[in-house]
Amino acid sequence: PGLSTDIAPISIMVVKLVIQELLKGTETTLRSLEDDLIAPWYMWLNRREPGTQYENLEPLEFNISGMNILRWYGIDVTRH
Repeated sequence: PGLSTDIAPISIMVVKLVIQELLKGTETTLRSLEDDLIAPWYMWLNRREPGTQYENLEPLEFNISGMNILRWYGIDVTRH
């Protein structure tokens, strides 16, 4: 259940990345995202899935530091 809500954040992020790429070098209201969306890889933590390395993350509650669910993380990976 809820597959569409699991996929929605990924779809929205892909659309943002594509729009940023298409508008690169153009003056738009989205220009500030050029500084934010620089990672070569992004990871979305959807839930604290049992049996994964994320199962023991603190509940979302009011936590704002460290890794949390329902959040994007930019991953710095070396391109080959």
